[in-house]
Order: sequence, then structure tokens, then C-alpha cells
Amino acid sequence: MVSAIVPLAPRELGVQLVRGLQRIVGTLVGLALAAALLALDLTGLALILVVVLLQAGAELWVGRNYAVALVAVTPLALPMVHLVAPVPAGDLLLDRGVETVVGAVVGIALAWATRSRGPGHPRDDTGGPRLGPADAAR
Repeated sequence: MVSAIVPLAPRELGVQLVRGLQRIVGTLVGLALAAALLALDLTGLALILVVVLLQAGAELWVGRNYAVALVAVTPLALPMVHLVAPVPAGDLLLDRGVETVVGAVVGIALAWATRSRGPGHPRDDTGGPRLGPADAAR
């Protein structure tokens, strides 16, 4: 589940928490947009145009604001899934929302549980001497 891994990508706990919250908020807003697009039941050229616009939006925003990028990525992915394996739109939206929230919460919990706790703590990875290649040869 990608949602559980996303918060763990950055090293600092604060950034991990922000990334997890961005995943949740961006996906939920994207689900609202996806619901509107799925309700339109677009086909042909209209669907292609929407896909191109969403892909461009995702590419432009992913490096600047992860939450905004997800507003474009979520409605981009769901119609593709719906085209390949048609399921009721409500089920598709609910599944994506639940999976994202559960995954992000698990990721945030793991980030918190494995955080650095400061110098001197057994799980500290921020302080103390660092051994380099020359030190290892001694």
C-alpha cells in the first residue's frame, strides 16, 4: 500500500507527518473531483482531454506541493481503473478513500514509532561519532 510508505520517505518526523497528512487531504479532495468526473461519464476525446489536463497538473505540482499533485493524480487514476474493470463509482471512491486514510495513518504511526529520540537514546541516529571507511579499517 503506497499510502503507508509515503510518510516514511522523508527522514525527519515533522516532514513525515506533513507528507502523510498531504496524502490524506490531497486524495480526499481528489476523490471529490473524481466523483464529479465519473458522474459526467466522459468518453472519447473529452476523456482524453481530461486525462491530459490531469497528467499535466500532476507533473507540474508533484515537486512543489504533494497534496495539490494528488488532487490531480487521484481523479487521473480512478477513471483508468474504472475503464479496465468497471465497478460502481461509489465503491471505487470509497475503497480509495478508506485505503488511503488507513495506509497513511499506519505510515504516520510507523514514522512516529521509529523516530529519532535525541542524543544518548538507544534509537538515536542523529548524534554520536560516525565511523567512516578509515575508522573501519582500524
